[in-house]
Amino acid sequence: MIRWLPSAFIFTLGVHASAISGQTDTADVCGLIVSQDWFEDGWSCSTEGRGLAVSAPHESLILAQALDQAVLNFERFFGPTSAKVAVIGTPSLSEAVRASMRDEGYLLLPWINQSAKQDLLRRSIERQVMEQTQSLAEPQRQALLAKALSKIDDDARSSSTPPSDIELGTLAHEAGHILFADSYDDGEAPADGERRYGSSSPDWLDELAAVLNENGSLTSSRYDVARERLRAGDRPTAFSLREYLTMEHPSLRAAQLLRERRNASGDSVAIALSGEEAKRFLEESGGDPVQFYVQSRLFADFMFEKTENPRIFVEIAETLGAGQDFETWLAANGSEHGLAEDIDTLGNQFSDWVTEEFKTP
Repeated sequence: MIRWLPSAFIFTLGVHASAISGQTDTADVCGLIVSQDWFEDGWSCSTEGRGLAVSAPHESLILAQALDQAVLNFERFFGPTSAKVAVIGTPSLSEAVRASMRDEGYLLLPWINQSAKQDLLRRSIERQVMEQTQSLAEPQRQALLAKALSKIDDDARSSSTPPSDIELGTLAHEAGHILFADSYDDGEAPADGERRYGSSSPDWLDELAAVLNENGSLTSSRYDVARERLRAGDRPTAFSLREYLTMEHPSLRAAQLLRERRNASGDSVAIALSGEEAKRFLEESGGDPVQFYVQSRLFADFMFEKTENPRIFVEIAETLGAGQDFETWLAANGSEHGLAEDIDTLGNQFSDWVTEEFKTP
């Protein structure tokens, strides 16, 4: 659940709650929300289909629309769902917020608010100024820093910049995680006893469901990474297919360590990292998380083309949820879907496909 944003990571840490049947019509729910004690001054509530956002006025409708589209995207690949998704523009959620939204039947996401975004920007500017003014006397450096930061503060006071396409794609990705968990996670720990990154499903499938939910901007960035690998002479994907299908999420352990350092509770929180903290997170990750996302998107596209079935992962998710592994499913069902019956052969076909699809002149 870690995404690249310019100069930062943004992601959620926590447990995904299951939806509860709503009590109120979606069109009326904002009327109830704005009367809640937890509803803050300066917030706006917007709904769009099965998406809801409580956030700054200039972005709430846009976020609600992105979530509604996320639900539709999920249904395209994983089948119908009655779930609704809400995002609250605050990095952590109080029990009052969680209880209120659960009562209305919403899966819930916290999000990075404007204050957190500005804090990231301030830290980034501070690093840049300090790095670029090392030859100056300290009073001069501090004066330049104060001037740069004052402009940021002025911009923040008048800012009504809508969320970027990358941020909206990131939100849709996170919605994919909770929608997948709601549909395919029975809440029980994996039979193998392993800690998983998102749901009780293998990390590759959980991440693939989220990556499929991304918008066009993020999807294009995944494809760009694949093309760059081939241009650089690297193998088509960072991991062999066998490794990919059995590995834990590269950032699982780094996320656990971050949770411990921040004393994060079991509830879902939104975290943005930049600078040294982001660098440390990458160093503690067991591989490059971006490459894991890229391979998830590429493997999904490969499977769709070979099986000619946009919902092939429904069958796979149900099989894995019943306790079998992908290799067993492939041996029993691969041929009827136009796939090789063993992982190594399928992996070779996948590598050849990626090379052909993303090679550049």
